[in-house]
Amino acid sequence: LADKDTKVKRLIQYLKDINKFNFEAVRAYGIKSKNFHSNFSFNISFEEGRPAYMDLKPAIQICFYSIDSLSLKNYKIVYPN
Repeated sequence: LADKDTKVKRLIQYLKDINKFNFEAVRAYGIKSKNFHSNFSFNISFEEGRPAYMDLKPAIQICFYSIDSLSLKNYKIVYPN
């Protein structure tokens, strides 16, 4: 089913097709989705001189499959043009 070319979209669609995906939203952890030295990053090294670190402000993406899944009372979705 999954190989090096498999994408998340394909995997989720497969699970929907076989009725094994009954969720209204997914949350993804954006590993390497922002620059390590970005103003939005806050990384702490485990050990000086080693590449391992802990990201205290990780990039998180939440995707809703239906607008009805989210209560939007008094909220407005703004998307840049």
